[in-house]
Order: sequence, then C-alpha cells, then structure tokens
Amino acid sequence: MEEEYIILETDEALSGSPFKQQAMSDGVPIRNFGISSELWAANQDLASAALFHPFVEALAQGVLPKPAFQKYIAEDAYFLRSFVRGYEAAAAKVDKAGVAPSKAAAATSQLEQLREGVLEELEMHDSYAAKWGVGLSSQTNQSPHPATSKYINFLFSICDDQHSTVAEVLAALVPCLRLYAYLGCTLARSIPESEEYAYAEWIQTYKCQAYIRLPAIAELLLNELALHDSAGKKRVLKSLLKVVLYGVVVFENSRKEKRGCRR
Repeated sequence: MEEEYIILETDEALSGSPFKQQAMSDGVPIRNFGISSELWAANQDLASAALFHPFVEALAQGVLPKPAFQKYIAEDAYFLRSFVRGYEAAAAKVDKAGVAPSKAAAATSQLEQLREGVLEELEMHDSYAAKWGVGLSSQTNQSPHPATSKYINFLFSICDDQHSTVAEVLAALVPCLRLYAYLGCTLARSIPESEEYAYAEWIQTYKCQAYIRLPAIAELLLNELALHDSAGKKRVLKSLLKVVLYGVVVFENSRKEKRGCRR
C-alpha cells in the first residue's frame, strides 16, 4: 500500500496517476484515499454551508455588489500571504518527518510547487485588484478582519511550534485549498452564459486544472506524511476539524462589510 502514496515530482507524472482523476473531478478529494478524504466526508455539512452562503450565492447569480467583491479580494489576498509562510514552515520540518531521503526530497519539491501556486494566485489577485479598483498595497498595512486574524494566528501557531509536524501544518492548509476547488467546480456548472456576468473569471480560476492539482498534491502529501506520524495523528485530525470552521470566514467578512448580500 505504501507505494500508492509515492509523491510525484513532475507535472508529466500526473497523467498516469490519481491526479488525473482529480483534475477531471467535481472538485472533491479522491474517494477512500487517506485522511483527507475521511475528513471531507465527515464535514459535508460545512462544505454545503459554504456553497449556500449568501455571499457565494450572490456571486454565483451575478448579483453580488461590487464593494463586497472588492472587500473579498483584499481580504483574501491577506489570507493567501499566510499560506506562503505555511508552506515554507512545512518545508523546514521535512527532515523530521521520518521518511526516506528520497521521499523527503520529493516532499520538499512538492511543497515548493504548492508555494509557487500561492504566489501565482496572489498574482491573479493583483490582476483582479487592478480590474476592480482595489489597492492591495494600501490594504497591506490595514488590519484584517478579526476572524481572518484568528485563522492566520492558528496557522502560525502550528508553523512556529518546534514540535509540530509537516502533516499538522498541511492539515491547517488543505481544507481551504479543497473548499475553493469544490466551490469553483460546482459554481462553474451553473454560472450565467452572459458577457455581463462579472464573476465568471474568478469561478473559472478555481475549476481549472492549474488550480485543481494544488489541493490534490497537498492531500496526497498529507496522506503520505500522516502515515509516518501516527503519534501526531490525533493532532492532525484536530487541526483539520478546527480549520474547516474557518472555511467561510472570508466570505462572511466580505458580506458583513457591505449590505446587499443577504438572502
């Protein structure tokens, strides 16, 4: 069974792996494939809560007020910057993961790919910010919403804990990656076919293969390293269960900041 969790190093390798199935999926984890799919199955109610959140529904229908989307872009960019530090912290812990040197090298490579994926997503936010008139540079020095800060502090507490593992750091990151893939793939099936629909580009970004592969990589890496971290498995589960509660926090913050997004 161990070979099923071999960490792939290149995009070319994806064509013959479970990643291929993932890229063509509905944005959900590969079934019966480790701790990540177990937790996804156990938290369908939270995923549904995000999908039917008033902010997401308004976005899907094209009636989300522009100020709410502007607030979301600024808040999410702040949110994403914490992921860069998260992947860097995870990479620094790989040597203590208890895996063979070859797998440690592969894990480091995959964490770098995930970090680069976040940087690309931040570039996308820069593009959206310019298009929607959001000054991200002016937002940098502003305090984020308290709920966003709570999640970021939670993530950083794991990153900075010298006893935490790579799996625990990933456990704090994976739910957010997976949630966006799920939302992007689900919403893309029902968005209006109109040039006047303003949010199609955002939705398509989170259903494209370039993004879909990121949660798949992170989940397989989490599954692999959790196998070598049995002593910390309960902590990993606790991290996952806690972090999914923050899954709609950016949406909720944006909705509350601007009226007009309510049911």
